Amino acid sequence: MLIYPQGLLLGERLSTCSDDAQLHFPRLVALGNGFGRMELNARSIIDTAYANFEHKPSREQLTGWLQEYARQHLLFIYTDAQGHPWGQWCGVPERMLPRFKTAADKRSPTPPAEALVVYEEEYANAKRSSADFIDISEDFGNVPKASEESKTFPLGIGTGIGVGKGVGVGEEQKQIPSSPSAPGASRTEKPKAKASQKDKAALVASRPYHPRFLCAYERFPKSGEKVESEAEWLKAVERLEHGEKDKPPMSTEEAQSFLEDAAGDFATKTAGDEKKFIRGMRRWLLKSYLDYAAKPKVVFVEIPDDQWLGGERLV
Repeated sequence: MLIYPQGLLLGERLSTCSDDAQLHFPRLVALGNGFGRMELNARSIIDTAYANFEHKPSREQLTGWLQEYARQHLLFIYTDAQGHPWGQWCGVPERMLPRFKTAADKRSPTPPAEALVVYEEEYANAKRSSADFIDISEDFGNVPKASEESKTFPLGIGTGIGVGKGVGVGEEQKQIPSSPSAPGASRTEKPKAKASQKDKAALVASRPYHPRFLCAYERFPKSGEKVESEAEWLKAVERLEHGEKDKPPMSTEEAQSFLEDAAGDFATKTAGDEKKFIRGMRRWLLKSYLDYAAKPKVVFVEIPDDQWLGGERLV
């Protein structure tokens, strides 16, 4: 896993940690595998991350730093089937993770999706309620949102419109257009501007996705329609759980792994094709993902004559 320089130097989450935790962060986050996960084994972490250190940190120091990362929503902590603690690094851009995962990466336990989403939402809520923003509602009442077509001002606040006339001072509240114009201008509502492609892309990037969907999406050879693809991926997982076509019913983990392997198989078979001729993941999940699922390879091994005895195979 690569370290995102901007996040390391200017990241809001990391900046709230102690100086020591920030200094040791690069060595610890570098231990994350292809999914950004790491086993929280103190001896293994110290021996690997600080192999060349003459004075290695203590177990207590390491524990303290990991706890800081967890409190600041940098490291989601969970346990595997044996009860061993694992950590999932959060806030890592997808481009910082390798596109193709190793067998060891795939064997690492997947964090519980719902709990991970809640953990990320806690950070989003905390950021929205940050003390850095000025709260003026106590003095001015309910401040309307910018998206409202008209603004309501409480008594005693004057807003000048036109020449020599004041609106908003008197016994009643006055409604004024959110974009005041010259006197006599039409008050007809203007159509709302459409969200720009940049805004839409930012919204898609900031949206929390199912971790196992991201594994399949990263292996798929063509990006686009990410939100729609995740919705179709969830439906495909459910179909596989109940058994689809000639496939026997699978567990949730088996279905998710099946779709990830199928995406990788599809990427291999379409390597070299122009991207514009490759169907998107949403259509692929609707139409033909079963046709591209990885199938076991049959390997024929030639057995020398001297390894056969009386018609019985020795190896």
